[in-house]
Amino acid sequence: MKEILKLPIHIEDVDSVTDCWIYNRLAIIKTSQYYRDWIASHYNLYSDAGNFHFGEMNMYPPSYHEEILQRKPLKVFDMNSPNIVDTLKDNLKSGYYIIMYIKPYINEDHYHEVLFYGFDDSKGQLISVGLAERGFRTICIDYSHIEATIEDIKKYYLDRPFRGMELSINFQYPATAMKLNPTYKPDNCAFESYLKIRKELDGKICIIHHPKEIGDYGYHHYHYMGIACLDAFKEVLQTEINGDKFCDWFRGLTSAAKKLYEHRCMIKTSMEYIIEKWEIALTDEANSALVKYNDCVQVSEKWLNLCLKYEFNQDKEILKHIIDEIPSTFLKERAALDTFLYHGIDWERFDNNYI
Repeated sequence: MKEILKLPIHIEDVDSVTDCWIYNRLAIIKTSQYYRDWIASHYNLYSDAGNFHFGEMNMYPPSYHEEILQRKPLKVFDMNSPNIVDTLKDNLKSGYYIIMYIKPYINEDHYHEVLFYGFDDSKGQLISVGLAERGFRTICIDYSHIEATIEDIKKYYLDRPFRGMELSINFQYPATAMKLNPTYKPDNCAFESYLKIRKELDGKICIIHHPKEIGDYGYHHYHYMGIACLDAFKEVLQTEINGDKFCDWFRGLTSAAKKLYEHRCMIKTSMEYIIEKWEIALTDEANSALVKYNDCVQVSEKWLNLCLKYEFNQDKEILKHIIDEIPSTFLKERAALDTFLYHGIDWERFDNNYI
């Protein structure tokens, strides 16, 4: 019997589109009633080598989402042309979404992850979310294509012996089955949101030293966290203006600006969430701080649009204009967050109602 299955998915309205591994999880989590609780209480920002990621000292590991998402590995090397479609379909029918590295084009040596969320037997296709035309779109993949390329996928890992390990410890298993965790509870999310905002305010610049031998710490690089990422962004812009070389894995000015904007939108969500959850204990200063922080969010959106404009016309005066605005924006952000955290709460009312 021919079947059609589509698990619930959100493609267009996800809070982060700058990292595939975060986007794929959020596209699933957004189908939960606890999506906003999760966004408000998670994802701090750091910068390293000019790139911006969600994390602390490193990107969040695959286990970061296990509180809200169950996951299990699907062994790629157990798959073959006769069984791969049934393997994927059986997991989908069990309610699991599947994130898997595939070979999207038969004649190109290119591999990337997609998120499978359904299938259609009548069309002989798996239904996935993947990158197309600079955005995430529904992409239907013929059964015959996945059957014809599974051996190429396995060869991809054999030709790159550490690749499977790298994906498994940093992003997800080469093929990962995920579904919402029915035991997830958002009871502590308001406190976690408060901690997230405090980490943002307590931004740090760390010098990371890498020893060559005992006592020799010659090589180092800078690591930025929280609001200090504005300083990292300033340095990225200045590097571009100077025409200096970025690292080989630099993701671009627009990616950096987009990440800053996404993160500030999430911090704003955290502030709004706390106002809703602790309404009885908050003062007028909390709402005032939110308004002032929202002004900074709009500034970061403007920077994103200016970086997009720079991509088009390469006018470095645009980047100099952004650099000129960063110091004052930093002070405004810091003042708004400090007011919200330490002057926006009536602590007696807070203790009486939430402690």
